[in-house]
Amino acid sequence: MKKIILLIVIILLGGCYDYRELNDMAIVDGILIDYVDDEYKVYLNVIKSSKGKDGNLLDNKVLIGSDSIIADAFYNATNMSSNQVYLGHVSLLVLSEELCKKGINEVIDYVLRDVRISNDYSTIVSNDVSIFDKKLDNESITDLINNSLKNNIGKEIKTVDMVGQKLVNDRIDLVLPYLTMEDELVNLDKIAHFKEDKLNDILESKLYNFLMLDTININFNSDNNVINILSKDIKYDVMKDKIIINIDCMGKVMEIDSKYNL
Repeated sequence: MKKIILLIVIILLGGCYDYRELNDMAIVDGILIDYVDDEYKVYLNVIKSSKGKDGNLLDNKVLIGSDSIIADAFYNATNMSSNQVYLGHVSLLVLSEELCKKGINEVIDYVLRDVRISNDYSTIVSNDVSIFDKKLDNESITDLINNSLKNNIGKEIKTVDMVGQKLVNDRIDLVLPYLTMEDELVNLDKIAHFKEDKLNDILESKLYNFLMLDTININFNSDNNVINILSKDIKYDVMKDKIIINIDCMGKVMEIDSKYNL
């Protein structure tokens, strides 16, 4: 009987050994990676909830680390916190435009191998490395961006795992949402097109959808001019020194800014 009681005590103590209060941890919900002066620069967005007069308040702190080696840049960023950094809550990865011009293979390979981070968080491109500096009332900037991604892109959202799969597939070019922000307004009307692992160009989302996808009923807006494309047939003719793209489409002129009444 004494042996059984002793065993139960050991199990209970062992279960509590690694337990930490959430308030004692630095919980990261977003990561931004830039490339400046031949060094990776890692931004970790740490969220913290506190009680206020009107209920719970959400605040954030950004941990920054840099190094020529991506693993050491992450290590330096996590060392900026006196609390244990928890990366299991990450829901967004932002790749800077400068990093994408350099190439993202090394970064994607590292984050996929880091067992502290899950592989199902959204991945986007942006030219704004100060995203995490924006202060919102009772909402994390990463939640705002992720909600905008769901509303505007839906099933086409690329997780970092999907990005890794595309990079090893030579037959499919990688495209990612390109984000710009003005105050609290999220703009996702452009996409970043990659050739292998490097940024190739920034395209208008509607133009890309028209050329590459099977989407119909696309509206092209230019001031007061609206053309509703109902169907299209695109043929590619590869020549010796050029590619000819023939587009045959059917649509309706919904509105036109003209002094003439057609």
